[in-house]
Amino acid sequence: MNKERLKLIVPTNEYKEQVMEYRKTFLENEESLDGCAGLEECNTYEEWLDFDNRLSKKYGENYVPSNVYLAIREKDNKLIGIIDIRKRLTDFLYNYGGNIGYSVIPDERKKGYATEMLRQILPKCKNLNINRVLLACDKENIGSAKTIIANGGVLENEVIDEVNLTKSGVIQRYWISLKKRYADKFVGNRANSELKIISVKDDYFNGDIYFYNFIEVKNKILIHNG
Repeated sequence: MNKERLKLIVPTNEYKEQVMEYRKTFLENEESLDGCAGLEECNTYEEWLDFDNRLSKKYGENYVPSNVYLAIREKDNKLIGIIDIRKRLTDFLYNYGGNIGYSVIPDERKKGYATEMLRQILPKCKNLNINRVLLACDKENIGSAKTIIANGGVLENEVIDEVNLTKSGVIQRYWISLKKRYADKFVGNRANSELKIISVKDDYFNGDIYFYNFIEVKNKILIHNG
């Protein structure tokens, strides 16, 4: 893990040139500007900053407000990445996108910055009363999966990418619970078990269901009657 400190800040004019250079780098590399609130579509910084007006016109009733943050390295004030929180989930985001998107500039990858960005933004999600955070990533993006898992992400399932967001054609969906979980406490050290968490969202139930598969009982408890 890289020990150089990051801070998440809302975009300001101080970072205008760095943000537009960030955009240029991604476009030249033909990479997706994930978590950047449509930066790839904007020719000026001022246009990009007009998040609500611009994106509500684009998406109409499917528009989801988001909070966008720049990840700035403190020692040299360098823009390392961009991350956003989508405040609710449409059907599209529930199936393919999730609550959080993020990206890191190419020359600063594999240094632990994405993990730190995600770690710092989770309390901001909780402050927005988002207590269960959904993240999605390309099955081939091992680095992104490790970032999510390192922050408590639990894989729910893999879905076919029907909207062409990934290289592999498969999207992995992870949930991070920001509330304390108790479902694994009763097992203790008495059994070797596998825990699977299924997240359900329908007209009747919205939450996590826990399934235990007991592989081996380690310490038996004998109960005597009488």
